Amino acid sequence: MKDERLFIKINRQDKADLYQYARTTRHKNASTLIRSYLKEYILTEHYQNRHYEVLLGLRKELNALGNTFNQIARALNRDEPVTDWSALEEWKATRHALNTALEKVRPFRSS
Repeated sequence: MKDERLFIKINRQDKADLYQYARTTRHKNASTLIRSYLKEYILTEHYQNRHYEVLLGLRKELNALGNTFNQIARALNRDEPVTDWSALEEWKATRHALNTALEKVRPFRSS
């Protein structure tokens, strides 16, 4: 049950813009729009803190894979045969893990 109120001060133009924008979204009114953004901000902040270490680890893995791809590219450019293509599979798995982690720290949605 929503029985508490929160007051903020904004100027008339900002208020008009907010109400007009709220009508273009899936929210019923400006109140539900703001409540939704506040909840999402809190969740996003939580996930950012929680998954920061995961993202750092993925970044290190991606850097290592990038180095491997550079070595493959140099070998191909010198017309040398490439015998180890395992980096491609590692890259696919790392990319999937990165996308999964990034979905958890997504930016705000407007609708």
